[in-house]
Amino acid sequence: MARGRRRGEDGATRDDVRLADGLRQRVAELTTLLFRGPEPVQLSLSQAAVLRRLRNGCAIRMGDLAESERVTQPSMTNLVSRMERQGWVVRVTDPTDRRVVKVSITRGGPRPQPAARPAPGRAVNS
Repeated sequence: MARGRRRGEDGATRDDVRLADGLRQRVAELTTLLFRGPEPVQLSLSQAAVLRRLRNGCAIRMGDLAESERVTQPSMTNLVSRMERQGWVVRVTDPTDRRVVKVSITRGGPRPQPAARPAPGRAVNS
């Protein structure tokens, strides 16, 4: 019989035992992830604001993003470049005007939740 094929009293081979041990370890890791969740993504306030604007899936012009966040276009370009390297956003050329660059969130990009707002008429305690 080939190595690892000898059966023990319970009928399992060494390969069976190794496979079961590996499976048990992976199930434990998966269970931990399911209950704990993925590691949180560290976002700056600027990154979170841009991702929040992009979360509906529409591509937005770089200039419009800069204007909405009240930053210069070069500052927004630098921010988008960093986010692009993280794989969170992608630049796309506008098909109707090749000079226009739009930014879109990727499938792998973090999805910030909408900001919590107090109910109308209720004061926020600080």
